[in-house]
Order: sequence, then structure tokens, then C-alpha cells
Amino acid sequence: MALVVGACTGHQDVSDGTSDAGLRGDGGDSGDSDGTTPIDVIDPTCTDQLQNHQETDVDCGGPLCPPCDVDRRCASGTDCATGACDDSLCVLASSPPFWLTGIPMPSARSGHAAATHLSRDHRGRLVVLGGSFDKVPLDTYDVFDPETSQWTSGQLPGAPCCGASAATGPDGNVYFVYAARQQTWMYDGVWKSALAAPPPGCVQAGPALGSDRLLYVLCSHDVLFPPNNLLTYDTVRDRWSSLKPTPTAPVNPPWLTSLRSRVFVASTSNGNDYPFEAYDVETSNWSTLAQPPVPSVIAGAPDGRVYVVAGFDARVFAPTAMVRAYNPTTNRWTVVAPLKTSRYDHALTVGPEGRLYALGGVNSGSNFTDSVEVYGPAVSISASIVTLGETIRISGFNFAAHATVRIFHGGTLGSGSVLGTTNAEGALPGSVDLKVVDAVPGNNDITVVDDKSRYPVIVRITVR
Repeated sequence: MALVVGACTGHQDVSDGTSDAGLRGDGGDSGDSDGTTPIDVIDPTCTDQLQNHQETDVDCGGPLCPPCDVDRRCASGTDCATGACDDSLCVLASSPPFWLTGIPMPSARSGHAAATHLSRDHRGRLVVLGGSFDKVPLDTYDVFDPETSQWTSGQLPGAPCCGASAATGPDGNVYFVYAARQQTWMYDGVWKSALAAPPPGCVQAGPALGSDRLLYVLCSHDVLFPPNNLLTYDTVRDRWSSLKPTPTAPVNPPWLTSLRSRVFVASTSNGNDYPFEAYDVETSNWSTLAQPPVPSVIAGAPDGRVYVVAGFDARVFAPTAMVRAYNPTTNRWTVVAPLKTSRYDHALTVGPEGRLYALGGVNSGSNFTDSVEVYGPAVSISASIVTLGETIRISGFNFAAHATVRIFHGGTLGSGSVLGTTNAEGALPGSVDLKVVDAVPGNNDITVVDDKSRYPVIVRITVR
């Protein structure tokens, strides 16, 4: 892999001398003024892969060992690297990343769909479609470009209402399954509706892209019990197929997302039961998982967790701003910073840079909203189109507090190069100069991530 980022110079000394196959960091004395390097003394019980000697989790927490990462067990905030312990688990809720206010949509919507369109000539755009406003179906769609922070609008082939959902296909296009009308739509810059229709009897559907490059669609009915069909749609062959049905009957429209080889389904089977299940694409088996506190839209994020965001809390009969993240390794939900605005019947999707977008919905009573909130670090660069040897300036905020921020070429593998350490507000203290060397002409993705929240964001530069 060609080098993209070269020597770090100027505004702060950021290099720790480590590098991966795509990055190089130069300069900076890593030792003390006398040339020696301090060595931290760690109790041997903190590395024995056992939970002992007052540790709150394996090899972390307690008076002797380093603090624990997010999702690990704790007794108090001092046991956590983030300083926040909630319900005996380390969380990020009391520190950044927070939800940031985004650019409002052109129109307020509820029950709408959202997905990211990835085109060859552009990093990606958010596509929001359908839904309703005050019970009137909307036959329009809105497109948001994160690079220009601009919305544009257009006309749909129909007026899909409500409980709409969409997914990004293996070709980067947006696919929408209009189950009630037995239609399949695809957006590649314009809408196309002459695709194979889903099988009859599919009243409501939620799609997600599987690891085998097929779209997985779960059909549901408000009045029917199991089995509820799990379908696949092959975007290349324009063909539908049936798979093993879900063990639980979703009463409301199911919400689907995917991570690695599993497709996750959140739904309701009655007013008080919120099943959360996963279908393994490789084994063709369903598994029942820990239930979220409130049924709502879900999204598999680039940090490897499934987020459930806001929704209608039947316990208090009101919308909520609550956010939880599910760790597939521990089968646990942990607290994440809440939204600024409570909402339900909203859309949730991962943007082209990897951040989560919560869009629209109803925030109280019949108050439809056009508001947008965004989760994840915010990173900016001085120029997105560069030449070899040119220096770009990078800055960022909304990382975890007091965290080490690293930059990687492409995927987050290897040690990376250090950009700096964030302050208590989660911001890098100033900008960093990076020199572009030996890059391949064309688009080059750079991943920026901190070591506490571990929520990666992607910055793209185009090399001439």
C-alpha cells in the first residue's frame, strides 16, 4: 500500500515513531529530558487473564490495575477509562462523543427511510425518502452531501407511507422495498422502479446488506404470527428467494441492520416484549439476543456495535432521547450519550464518513421535526484535493476525552501514527500538518480513531 501521510510538522509534536503500511511519523523525542524512557510498573495480577485481587473485570479496574474499557464491568467511575460507570458497565454517556446538531432536512418527515448512496465519482450522499407529514404520505426524497453540507430534493415514483426502510446495496446504490405495493426501487442518482417485486403477502419489510452481498429482507404483518419470512434479494440477478423464518413475529415494522456475518432484527411482538434476534448468514441459524430497553431503529456502526437510537418509550408513554449500543461479543447493551431531541418514527443510517445520522421523526405529540443529529468524531482537513509533496492540515473534535487519536491509511489495522491527545472536551488541541508522500493518484481514504471511544471516521483526499 502506498504511503499517504508523511512527516508531521508544525503545530504540535504528534509522532510516537510508530507506523503502519500506509503511514509514516517522524520526529519527536519520546523520552525524558535525560534521554531515559519512564516505565510504568504494573501489578503482575493485571496481566494474568483472570479476574482477581479486587479487579472489576479481567485484568482491569480496582485499586491495582488500569481502568477498564467501555462495556467492561465496573463498581465506580474510577474503574473506567472514560470515568463513567452505569449499571455496573463502563460507558461513554458522561463524556464525548456526543450527538452534534446537523443540517436540518428540507422537510419534516416521520416513518421515512434513509440510506447512503456510494457512487464512483463521489464519496457518498445520504438519501432520505418517503414517510409522511401529519398523516399525509410524502412522494419526495432529499439528498444530503456531507462534503458541501447541502440538501437537494426530488420526486419519488410513488408515495411510500409509512414505516419505510432502505439499505445500501453491494453496488453502492440505495434499495427500497415497498412491500405494501409489492415494488422494489433502486436509486443510482435517479429512481428506478422496474425491478423484481417482493413475494406476495409481505406487508411491511426492513432490508439490510448481508456479508454475502445479498439484501436480507424480513417481512412482517400486524395480525399474523410466526413464521415471518426472511427473504433475500440478489441485486445482480434481480431475484428474490426465501430463507428460514424468524422465530418471533414482529408486530410492528421490523428494523434490520448487519455487522460482519450477522443480520440483526429489532421489533415488537407485543406491547411489552422487544425481541432482538440475529440471523447468521454463514450458518443459516437464528439466535435470540439481549433485548434493548426500547424498540426503535437500529444501525450497525463501524465501531462494531449495534446502536438503538431514541424511540417511543411505552413505560412513560412519550418519545425518548435514549441511546444504547449493543456489543455482539458480550451480548450487552450499554449507555451512550443521548440525543439532544427526543423522537420516534425517525430514520437512522450510517453516513459515508462512518458517523451515525438520526433524521426527522416526531418529537412530542404531533410535532413533526426536520432536525438532524450526528454521532461520532468530527474531522476536517484543509484541502481534499492535493498533489504529492503538499501539506494538509487536519483537526478534529468530539472524540473521547483524554484519548490518543491515531490516523491510518484505509482500514484501522496496524499501529498507525499519532495525531495527538484530546482535551477534556474531546478535541485535538490545535491542528496538525501532514505531508502527502508517495500516494496513488485518485481517491485515498484515511481513517481517524481514538483509543477510548474507538469510533472511527473516514476522511477522503484525492491525489492529483
